[in-house]
Amino acid sequence: MFSMASLCMDLISEILFLLPVKSLLRFRSVSKSWCSLLSDPYFVKSHLECIKSDFNLVFELVKYNQWPFHKELRLQGMDSLNFLPNVYDYPFHKTHDNVVLRGSCNGLICFTNSEYNIVVGNMLINDYHVREVPPDREFLNGEKIRVTYGFGYDSIHDDYKVVRILSRSPQDSSCCNMYEVLVYSLRYDRWSEIGIGNTLAPSVTLYGGLDPPNGVFLCTALHWLAESRLQDGRRYYFILAFELSAEYIHTIPLPCDIQVEQGGRCLIMSSLGGCLCVTSKESLGVRIWVMRNYMAESSWTKLFLISNVSFCEVLKPLGFSSRGDKVLFQSKSKKLCWYDSEKQEFQNMKVDGMNTAELFLSSMVSVSAYKATRQGVQHQGLKKDKLLTCHLPIPIFSC
Repeated sequence: MFSMASLCMDLISEILFLLPVKSLLRFRSVSKSWCSLLSDPYFVKSHLECIKSDFNLVFELVKYNQWPFHKELRLQGMDSLNFLPNVYDYPFHKTHDNVVLRGSCNGLICFTNSEYNIVVGNMLINDYHVREVPPDREFLNGEKIRVTYGFGYDSIHDDYKVVRILSRSPQDSSCCNMYEVLVYSLRYDRWSEIGIGNTLAPSVTLYGGLDPPNGVFLCTALHWLAESRLQDGRRYYFILAFELSAEYIHTIPLPCDIQVEQGGRCLIMSSLGGCLCVTSKESLGVRIWVMRNYMAESSWTKLFLISNVSFCEVLKPLGFSSRGDKVLFQSKSKKLCWYDSEKQEFQNMKVDGMNTAELFLSSMVSVSAYKATRQGVQHQGLKKDKLLTCHLPIPIFSC
């Protein structure tokens, strides 16, 4: 038989599920029982499911008013972009170390610094985990090295993972060959190297239109725009997906009638409204495509066309407004703007020094909770030198 106290706590939990994170942070000081409740993994996951629309933006800003110039992270609500972004403390902030934003997922952000450290944490609750990154060399045997990151959630193993892909290319060529894939597991706090063998031959280049070309997390995988260049010189464009749970690669075709210009550099991929989204700069303007049903090639849909010539540059959609009537874009010229597709109007948003931005979902997810789960299992985890499998060949599309 339930006691009145447990019944009241159940009712309190149902109410707290609906409240924003900023309110929950204040309520942690109400009592020890409330603090324990708000830190409980079950509560954190349930609350995450209930506040899927509580989005902010995390900015990577260049501070030109301080010497030496450096980049730092700021957080701001999407509906208040004209105000100065809120300052939060995070590792390496006070040292003015340059940081590079690598992604955001379920309220956690991932960034790297210039000292080969990777940081995963929650800015709202000031909870972070720092880990060294295996160093990469700018050149290897006369070949230039390119580094690409992705950050996402493995729902099968309840684990957050960072994927780092190294590609190399001769100095006299624009082609790249992926040659190393490293996966970091937050749950096990370890890097694992995955051999890619010959599964990705011929050469594959990953890119995103904006720098850095971070992977886009959606459903269970990280996604990159990719180009395959065959021996006869032909190019094929597609989406390369890395499944975080099983750790294998598969491919997703782009829309059959998408226009690819300037060697694919006018394509940008993101997620919009829970769907894969690709924007392409065409002769008529900028076309926005969304894949309504994940992995269903026939579900690619033309969302709208931006024909305003003054804004016809590469655009990356970040998210919808709270009313759903506008889309927030980041341009390649490092500007933010709202676009109303019905009125076909732009509204510029001023964020001084912005280098890039990512959508950030407010949550109570804590990286320290994963540190507690490592006790007693630190010798288990991912296998080393696992061979990466590719479930689909590099595609040759014909429409």
